[in-house]
This record gives sequence, C-alpha cells and structure tokens, in this order.
Amino acid sequence: MINIPARLKPPGPGGFLGADHFGRDEASMIMAGAWVSLGTAFSGVFIGGTIGTLAGTAAAASRGHFETLTMRVNDVIFAFPPVLSALLLAAVLGGGPATTITAIALFMVPVFARVTRGAALQVWARDYILAARMAGKSAPGSRSNMSCPTSARRSSCSLRSRQVLRS
Repeated sequence: MINIPARLKPPGPGGFLGADHFGRDEASMIMAGAWVSLGTAFSGVFIGGTIGTLAGTAAAASRGHFETLTMRVNDVIFAFPPVLSALLLAAVLGGGPATTITAIALFMVPVFARVTRGAALQVWARDYILAARMAGKSAPGSRSNMSCPTSARRSSCSLRSRQVLRS
C-alpha cells in the first residue's frame, strides 16, 4: 500500500527496514519476493534431482553403452559455465520463472546422476546383493528390491543439501 507521508522513513516502529520512496514497507516486500525465489529454486532442484536420480540409476543398472553415453552427456553439461548457459537459455527461451527453473534443473541433473550412479554401484557390489544373486534372484530383481532403499538415502541427502545451498 502506498503511504506518501511515510516515504523514505528510516527503520523503526513503522517498518523493520524502513520505507521506500512510495512509503511501502521494505521488509514486507523482501518477504513477498522471497517466496518466488525459494519456490523457483526448490522446483528447479527437485526436478533436476528427480531426473538425475533416474538417469544415474538407469546408467548404473545398464552398465554398457547407455552408461557411457549418459555420463558423457553429463560431462558435456558440466563443461559449460552455468551462468553462460543460463544466459543462453534465457536468450533462446525468454526470461521468466520457467526458464530459471529449467536452467537450475539442467545443471542439477549431472550432479544427481553422478551421486546416484556412484551410490548404486557401491550398493550393488555388497555381499548381500551378491548373496541374493547366488540364491537365484535375477540381477534386476536383486538390484531394485534390495539396493533402492540404500542408494535412495544418499540421493535424498544430496537433494536436501542442494536445496539448502541453492536458495
């Protein structure tokens, strides 16, 4: 709300951070703008984390040309500076929250793919997975039933830390 008599007031009882040149409270405008920034950051990290986790798990499970191709695509994404790539995306797609979410998600996919692939490969080499395979379980069955809860813990920890660091 515009309050001309309170314009450019210093911090005090009328406003925690003072007022702008229209007399609006600076603190309330910062809090309102923070919701948009936090929502954009959380959405981008969540989408990138989901896609990266699926890609990393699929790459670790395939162990062949698909794994190599997936990791090389991640290397290509890592090779470009994030700010330059975000500017390129903004020039191509236009500005706005959707472009920002896309840029954040694009740069989070390789991070989560590498973490998930590494966790899955470590879990799949454990003795209880090998014992299940020796007992007659198929490789995909033993991998999905026994290792997903263990490797998902590492991916969710990485997701939470990336959300905190990104915002």
